[in-house]
Amino acid sequence: MGSCITMSNRTYKCHNCGRSNNYFQKYCNACEMPAAVASLRSTGKSNLPINLLLPLLPSKQSIGSNIHSDILLPSLNVPEYCCDLNYADGLFYFYSTTANTAISFNSKKVNNDKKYALEHGCIINFSDEEFELIYFNKYNRSPKLQKPHLLNMARQAVSTSVSRQLLSIAFKNKLFECHTIADVFSLTLDTALLMTGLERAYGFINTANESEEIKLNEILAKNSDFITLKENHFTISQSIINSAIKSHDSIYISNSDIIKQKSASMYDFDIKTIICLPLSIRDNSSREHLLGILYLDKQYASHHLPKKLTNNLKIIASMATKSIYQLSNTKSTCPPDLHDKLQYIKTEIGNLKSHLQTSSALINKYQHGNPSAIKTRLRECRKDLHRLSKIISGSSEVPSIQKL
Repeated sequence: MGSCITMSNRTYKCHNCGRSNNYFQKYCNACEMPAAVASLRSTGKSNLPINLLLPLLPSKQSIGSNIHSDILLPSLNVPEYCCDLNYADGLFYFYSTTANTAISFNSKKVNNDKKYALEHGCIINFSDEEFELIYFNKYNRSPKLQKPHLLNMARQAVSTSVSRQLLSIAFKNKLFECHTIADVFSLTLDTALLMTGLERAYGFINTANESEEIKLNEILAKNSDFITLKENHFTISQSIINSAIKSHDSIYISNSDIIKQKSASMYDFDIKTIICLPLSIRDNSSREHLLGILYLDKQYASHHLPKKLTNNLKIIASMATKSIYQLSNTKSTCPPDLHDKLQYIKTEIGNLKSHLQTSSALINKYQHGNPSAIKTRLRECRKDLHRLSKIISGSSEVPSIQKL
């Protein structure tokens, strides 16, 4: 979790030819083999459909319900971060910790501080979701699965259509946790960047009254590493935004070099791929009201946009629009600092959970540990609980946080 590798420079080595590829490249640039070295195949015992294939690339894979997880499990019962599967010499390994209580292999709970080699055909449970692990390399010893069948399964596993569907479900679940318009835009930009593979995403809100001309203010901008962009001058295609507003329709340009009417901004900023989505809502008389704009692009090199991508983004934009409309029209009777208070409580609960996990580990190793260390940890937990209960009851204020 502490890795400094960003998404834009993350790579994997092809398990077939050893060529290094960008992590989001679904097929090897050299041998054109699917990126997946293995797959998690759903047994269909919970929310995910039977035989759904989730790709495991030949690198460290994070698993959880967070949209940034390598293996996204959009279930309310799966933690945001569940675990990591480590990869070495063609095989995946799992290192258990006290935090991995929701994981089991072959119906057996994992032991703390143990390394597990994940063999072909093993059954893995992440909370209530169950999978069979299938390798596409030499570790697949099943005589029934011939090479052509394995190759077909690997191609199915890297399907971007499946990943977009899972992102849509996770987006809907996460949207309920958004308390501000900025929260909605942040989640929407992250999801859109993951779905499209583009490099930049911008969210604009319309601040004009009904009688005024449209006034767009930037709420947030992010790059492909999900880092907030700070720009003094826009380097985007404002003509495309104006066209989307005028037509009340989305704009998708996969390669700007082949379009006839290429704008000056596309030339000046070398913008190759663009997506622009108006966030509009209809009133009772079927008139459209623009709430905002979602804009994504990629510079210097064009990017293929799959046909079905438009449907997925339309769903995301629709859900985001409804959420923005509700937040902008809700007269809140809650204190203005409620959001900060909830965030603080959430952080404190996370700290408390960490303390309890450490304490549990110390107690499990009591014969080798230091009893005074256990007492210290338990005192810290008791202090955290006491402070948290005061904040929740309202008898104590949330400590102010100095912003640098």
